[in-house]
Formats: sequence, C-alpha cells, structure tokens
Amino acid sequence: MIKRGPFVYRHSVWVVVLPSLSIMAVAAAGAHGCSLAADTVPEGAGGSGQGGSAQMGSGSQASSSGTPASSSSTGSSSSGGDPCNNGMKDGTETDIDCGGSCTKCSDGQACNDNNDCTSDACVGGMCCNNACGTCQTCSMGQCTDVTPGTSGMCANMEVCGSNATCVGVAGASCIKDGDCLSGTCSNGIKTCAKGGTGTPCATGADCTSTTCTANKCT
Repeated sequence: MIKRGPFVYRHSVWVVVLPSLSIMAVAAAGAHGCSLAADTVPEGAGGSGQGGSAQMGSGSQASSSGTPASSSSTGSSSSGGDPCNNGMKDGTETDIDCGGSCTKCSDGQACNDNNDCTSDACVGGMCCNNACGTCQTCSMGQCTDVTPGTSGMCANMEVCGSNATCVGVAGASCIKDGDCLSGTCSNGIKTCAKGGTGTPCATGADCTSTTCTANKCT
C-alpha cells in the first residue's frame, strides 16, 4: 500500500480517505473525478482503506443515456428498377407501364398512335378492339356507333346516319333514300328532304318543324 497525503494506492487504484461522508466531501470528490464508496467510517479512521474512501476514476465520463445511438442513414433511395413495371405512368408511356418504349397497351388504355396498342388501333386517344368506322367512336375499348345526326368524320353536308355511315342532310344531293339523314331522297330533284317528327337531325334545318332536340326532329 502506498500513501501520498490523503490518497492511498490500494488494489491497483488510488483512493482518498475521507473523515466523514459530508456534502462537501461529495462535492470535492466529484470535482476530482472520484466516485465515493457507499459506506462511511468514523472520523479519524486511518489509511486501512475500510470505508470512507472515494475511488478515483479514469477521468472519462459515461455517455448520457439520453444520447441517441448513432446509425447510418439508409434512406429510401430508389433502386432504379424497371420503369415499365413500376405501377406509374412515366417516361414515354401513354398509360401505366405501357405504350411508348414499353409494351403495347390493352384495349381501353390511352395511346398516342396505333403503335401503342396491341390491337394496332388507336381511336381518339384510346386503344380499341378495331379501327373504328367513320361514324364510330371508341368507348371502353370497343367501337360503338355515334348518335345519328352527329358529324363524326363526314364530309360537308353530311352527318352520321342510323346505319353508322355518312348521309346527306336536308338539301344535300342524293340518289336514293338511304343517302339522306331523313331517309327521303326527293324524286326528280334528287336532294334530301326534311324529316318529320322523330327523324334524326343535325339542326332545325333538317326538320319540317324546324326544331331539332337531342338530334331528333320535334
């Protein structure tokens, strides 16, 4: 055992013998990085090392339990992946994961041209089961006839008739009744006549009543 002033080297550590475990002793020991023993000895106890001692620490302090553990930030970086199989419409796609540089789209999906569709038929921006006719439109991926009296893609003085083909409005040239929206090609002058109540019309000019409501003469 080695003794230097109030310090005693015992069991491979330096200890300081305290006369009593007072608040002042605790404060002094803490200031010097020492830890006080839990037991005390009567005042005047010698350097036997029994109780009343404070063990000198190494000077290092334990990290606060409130300090969060460090961790590497993994983040949620994108792994890249296949842009044609990510559940999103991006890049050159015309619909989700199809069209453009990806696989062709199914009927009912959006398109820019025929090359975007498995059916090779892009009608009005939608992949359709077929290349629809002049008086047809694509609805839910299927070709459907437009309402008679609507223009469709017909020429001047023509609109779509009840048979999904272009027919003449009142006053248009005709050869037979089937050439006219009203269903009547006037004999002799070969022009389409106006229609009666209930016949298809584009405007009031196609009706004898001069009134066309929802593409019907009224």
